[in-house]
Amino acid sequence: MSLHTPADYLELARAEDDTTVLHRLARCPYPFVWQALAANPHTAPDTLRELSTAQDSTWNDNKLLRLLAEHPRADVTVLRAVRDAVAAKLAAGERPYGQGVGVGPT
Repeated sequence: MSLHTPADYLELARAEDDTTVLHRLARCPYPFVWQALAANPHTAPDTLRELSTAQDSTWNDNKLLRLLAEHPRADVTVLRAVRDAVAAKLAAGERPYGQGVGVGPT
């Protein structure tokens, strides 16, 4: 598939099941694609962990973190990365919504 438009990236992020392709998509510049990857049940934990550092805007970042925390393949490393991202937001004075992640101590 040739990717020419943001819609092409979004469609692939939603429908693809090849973890290698999904991992490559995580490097695209579109926050809506990151969110689609975070909602795709085939996205691997290493890709989810990489997405935890993606930044665009407060609203998009918070939505992405929530999706990552809810992902069925989010392992302990993903949840810790989300916890750390939320802690950094709180330390910076932000009030991230929807990230009530109950990850135990490290």
